Amino acid sequence: MRKEVVIPVVAIIMAAAVGMYWYYWDRDDVRIVELDAPQRLGLQAPSQLNITLLNNESVPVNVSIDVKNAFIGKNGTSHPTSRMILTEARYSGNDVSYITRIPLAGEITLMPGENTIWIFLGYLVTGNHSVDVRVSQNERLIDEDTVIVEVPVPVLSL
Repeated sequence: MRKEVVIPVVAIIMAAAVGMYWYYWDRDDVRIVELDAPQRLGLQAPSQLNITLLNNESVPVNVSIDVKNAFIGKNGTSHPTSRMILTEARYSGNDVSYITRIPLAGEITLMPGENTIWIFLGYLVTGNHSVDVRVSQNERLIDEDTVIVEVPVPVLSL
């Protein structure tokens, strides 16, 4: 009676372990290296967030980038970010060439090495705003990071 219970339990645990390994470790090696944004922004003063991604794979990788709180309107609501500029460094021997393209919304292709993405920022509300960046592949989260941008109250001088 005891062997009849132990064998199926061990088989279920092994299947769960293989499934978890497949789900969590079967993704490409893409990481957020740096988020660079100004610490202080003025009201209605556009700026940009520089996102540096490192693709450690030897082939191009398709990922999706979701940026939250890059644009905040008058009533405090966040608007989706659809404007981004992607720059990738291509190395051949000792020469480095940079290629810039403006991808459409959705998946973008990262070349091997460092890729820099510029996201435009704009705020109509004062305060501290956390800009959340999520990198995902096939709807699975690969990496995420946050940067805080402060929009101070304007000071009027007479």
